[in-house]
Amino acid sequence: MLALATALQAARRIGDLLIGTFPAQRSINAAGTHQGMAATSVLEPVVLLFQLTGDERYLAFARYIVGADAEAGGPGIVRALLTHQDVSRTANAKAYEMLSNLVGLCAYARATGDQVVLAAVRNGWEDVVARRLYLTGTTSMWEHFNPDHELLNANDNNLGETCVTVTWIQLNLELLRLTGEPAYASQIERSLYNHLAAAQHPAGADWCYFTALEGVKRYDKHIT
Repeated sequence: MLALATALQAARRIGDLLIGTFPAQRSINAAGTHQGMAATSVLEPVVLLFQLTGDERYLAFARYIVGADAEAGGPGIVRALLTHQDVSRTANAKAYEMLSNLVGLCAYARATGDQVVLAAVRNGWEDVVARRLYLTGTTSMWEHFNPDHELLNANDNNLGETCVTVTWIQLNLELLRLTGEPAYASQIERSLYNHLAAAQHPAGADWCYFTALEGVKRYDKHIT
């Protein structure tokens, strides 16, 4: 229990530092790459801090992060997915960071009951499944969402970044928790048993950065 308390205290100190920095010193969108998506992906842990502590400051900060999405220069994820519903035309289409933000929006919707952000997330999920999902349960080429139905499958196409596969599974887990709909469980099963398992070396120590459907697997000892 002491270790858990120490970990929570450390997490709170991180959260307090974030609150003291953004937006007092600068917009959170200016603190990370990919039109701010790298920085705003902190949304989920901020919501978890609120749920663990009951401290309303963390919920207020989560609201700030969601609002920053719509700022000039921000990624505009919610607005984009409520209008054109196309992840490849949202922000700069960077898949891992955008999926991480969608995971955070799910946590925010669960904590606040905000159905607008949840609708945006579900639109993004439907777009990926309909136009950008490989049969093995991954998405992305060169770390970005691919154009409509462009599912190239060789090593040189750098498809299925492992970070994207994992975050896609996380998103489906969050949507399953929120809705109980079996479609999300089906996607989790597909990704886990096919693409994520395929990305790991049989010995367990190494992973592929990208995992092609065709060609030789390229394991990278620096990815753990």
